[in-house]
Amino acid sequence: MFEYTINMIKLINDDILNVDFSGFPKINLCITSPPYNVSLDYGNNHRDDLTYDEYLKWSRKWIKKVYDSMESDGRFCLNVPFSCTPLHLNKVKTNKGEHINFPISADLTKLCQSVGFKFFRTIIWKKIGGSKTSWGSWRSCSAPFIMDPNESILIFYKDQWKRQTKGVSTISTKEFMNLTKNLWEIHPETHSSHPAPFPEKLPESCLKIFSYKDDIIMDCFLGSGTTGAVSARLNRSFIGIEKSKEYFDMAKKRIEEAELQISLTNKFMPDVPIDIKDNVEDQW
Repeated sequence: MFEYTINMIKLINDDILNVDFSGFPKINLCITSPPYNVSLDYGNNHRDDLTYDEYLKWSRKWIKKVYDSMESDGRFCLNVPFSCTPLHLNKVKTNKGEHINFPISADLTKLCQSVGFKFFRTIIWKKIGGSKTSWGSWRSCSAPFIMDPNESILIFYKDQWKRQTKGVSTISTKEFMNLTKNLWEIHPETHSSHPAPFPEKLPESCLKIFSYKDDIIMDCFLGSGTTGAVSARLNRSFIGIEKSKEYFDMAKKRIEEAELQISLTNKFMPDVPIDIKDNVEDQW
């Protein structure tokens, strides 16, 4: 295991199942998106072609680690599809030409509840700009195919939803009005060398509506470092865990750049009331 620490950022190059959280501060908010088991190529770092039962058993193990690492009023934002169709399980179709599909969002909700998490809400991530089409049987009820371009953000909490202590919020009036609705329209990430990135706007939205300034944030599937970079820019402490050395190095560089950006911003820009910043979000 390799650890890297800068200011209030701790990055760990290891599998979350190997990480000992006993010496860490308790987590206020976890934002993560695990592999979906849909045959993506993560190199030698992760098998994305498990049976569905194997995938659920693995998921329960890391979700329990997250649960044990959290404050009693900690929140958990889990980004997964509503359903998945694993390519490795669909190479051989049944005689009726059916596809094997799994309700991954529903099943992971049950898993989270089984380890102790309490369910709060499901947010729909509507991916703006999706253009893929697939009709199955054209203009017929014979075998129509239903596209599933949007994803879910499952929201859980550990023991109680209301925060026990007050902190400094970093959300504007306009953002609060938008993010308290369960449909978030966000463009997907299209420029990344990671096979399954999510856009900065997704963790940014979760951070602003579900956490205070200086809270301790965790992403246990750090990937290219999106959640860590946004956490740094929004003045949150952060713990990131990534198994792949390649993606760990990518994330480390990205988060270092975000740390430099925010340190310069804090040094040269005076404090501005949040509501005034509605039209200059690129500066904060």
